[in-house]
Amino acid sequence: MIERIPIEIIFKEFKCDGELVRIFSPRTIESLIKIMPLTSNVFIQEGFVYFKVPLEASFEKPRLNAQEGDIMYWPAGRTICLFFAKCKLSYQMNLIGKILSGLENLRKLERGEWVKVSIKD
Repeated sequence: MIERIPIEIIFKEFKCDGELVRIFSPRTIESLIKIMPLTSNVFIQEGFVYFKVPLEASFEKPRLNAQEGDIMYWPAGRTICLFFAKCKLSYQMNLIGKILSGLENLRKLERGEWVKVSIKD
């Protein structure tokens, strides 16, 4: 079984490369892989962007802190969050992966922009 799954996070003007890391949240990641590719629209918060996904998963090794470059899943909101800054979270989230490139561009996104997440070939 592959422990690190390479992904592309594609926006209108740029893309980010990342990876899902099974050891972080194995059940959540397995469920996400089954429904990829994902498309949605982004929302902006201080320190991160997020988007809704059609996934119902429970908490798995939940955390209340995020580091720059973290990819997290928030079960209560059914959202994936991409962190471009270190954040203390108001809600527990599952760490699911890391952004490997393109992180600096997340700050330029505007609310409502389209996003597609897929497994890299």
